[in-house]
Amino acid sequence: MANERLSEFRYLIRQWDEGMDRFSEIVECGTSLLPGGARGLAREFRTARGTVTRWMHGHSRPLPHVRRLVVDYLRQKLPVSE
Repeated sequence: MANERLSEFRYLIRQWDEGMDRFSEIVECGTSLLPGGARGLAREFRTARGTVTRWMHGHSRPLPHVRRLVVDYLRQKLPVSE
């Protein structure tokens, strides 16, 4: 299961790199792989866990420069290259 999620994360990151905005899917997949999950991501960006949950479900999105920071953080914490 974790290998499938990691493959999905890598695929979403490739699409992000190609200009496709898959932010909510990247956050959802990335937090499922991150040891601290949504709570850890919220702590890192000093926001509420509920905010990260809204990002995951596509109900809200941070500003574009913050989206890039979030994706870069997940890319740094999770093994992107195969």
